[in-house]
Amino acid sequence: MKIELRDTNEDDLEVLFDFQMDEDARYLAAFMSKDSTDKAAYIKKFTRLLSEKTVNNKTIFIDNEIAGSVAKFEIEGEAGITYWIGKEFWGKGIASEALKEF
Repeated sequence: MKIELRDTNEDDLEVLFDFQMDEDARYLAAFMSKDSTDKAAYIKKFTRLLSEKTVNNKTIFIDNEIAGSVAKFEIEGEAGITYWIGKEFWGKGIASEALKEF
């Protein structure tokens, strides 16, 4: 299994949105936006974030298939890291490896 990180682009957003619709994943999420089930709002928000200088979004690929995402962001000068892994990829060490590469 080879992990590859690529700059997130608009084409990735629909798959990443679908990952966050999983109820088990939503339960484990540290935070969700108020309109997290609104696909149009998600696409609009993350399209804007792709051009933010304080946000570094990467899409995680396994064998050319999107497995999740990892991002660095800043809030009030403090950096944070967030990641989301598609449920079918859980338990394989993908987030750990992606964070090492990131």
